[in-house]
Amino acid sequence: MKANYRIVLAALLAAMAFGTIASASASAAECPGTETGKVALCIEGKKTVGEVPFTAKANFGAVLTIEGGIAIKCGKVSSKGTFLPVASNAAIKVSKLTVEFTSCTMSAPANCRVKEPFTLEKLSGEATETTFTFFPAENQTRFGVLTIINSGGTCAIGGADAVTTEGHKTSLGPVCTLSKVTEESAEHEANCPGSKSHLEINAAPAELELPENIALSGAYLGKKWSIQKN
Repeated sequence: MKANYRIVLAALLAAMAFGTIASASASAAECPGTETGKVALCIEGKKTVGEVPFTAKANFGAVLTIEGGIAIKCGKVSSKGTFLPVASNAAIKVSKLTVEFTSCTMSAPANCRVKEPFTLEKLSGEATETTFTFFPAENQTRFGVLTIINSGGTCAIGGADAVTTEGHKTSLGPVCTLSKVTEESAEHEANCPGSKSHLEINAAPAELELPENIALSGAYLGKKWSIQKN
């Protein structure tokens, strides 16, 4: 009887060991070909290189706060851009990024409103397995122009001001957290907190709070994707 128990126990241990190996193999096969220490854009479980277009929308709008008590709330935000994964990435490059804000309101100063659409354009960026960061065009510090116009009277701060990086530094911009991007899904949430905006408007510090859901578009529309690091 004891011998039978030993045989059964040995069989169970062998099955558990095989299951562990199989599980590890399945995990490693999520994006085969990813180099150690590098990240890869995976679409339907396959490492992808070349241009991959994407779009993003903010389900709850965005808030732009400028030092001095100015708060601009935009009910609609839409973005589009292109991932540029190559064979070996420390981060996945992003190009042709445009972020458009509409349905914007201002509570103060009185008689002021935003000229729409308010657009950040010709941006670049990069994505990793944890963050999505966007920058102005290469060697530039300007994201776009915010124009405040009269609304029912004279606006005390009316005019056009450049939206720039903090201290006009290059390779600096909003840092967004990617939620569960290592798990394959048709959409991934990018949450951009105001405290990590690194923006200025007319030399005044500015914070952009922007939650967006990113999905692939074009030929990749509806496909599940992830970013993996080996």
